[in-house]
Amino acid sequence: MTAATSALDFRPQFASVADPRINRSKRHQLMDILFISVAATLAGADGPSDIADFTREKLAWRRRFVPLEHGVPSHDTIGRVLSLIRPAEFQKAFLD
Repeated sequence: MTAATSALDFRPQFASVADPRINRSKRHQLMDILFISVAATLAGADGPSDIADFTREKLAWRRRFVPLEHGVPSHDTIGRVLSLIRPAEFQKAFLD
């Protein structure tokens, strides 16, 4: 990873956001969902359906930053995960 890439790395900032899901039900990594959610929201997405659509539109570009090993999470998965994370943890990570 180059210095420029590491300076833009999303993961260290959001590593403090706890994953509230139980291990057996984790098909998509929390970091993948957080990254696509933030990126899509910054691009004007409004809700889980827009986030999923945004991610599908430029999947190769998104995979430069997060692996999305199992493809794009469904809008239901995105909405569920975002509703489960602690807002204060997310807010602190985002502002930092």
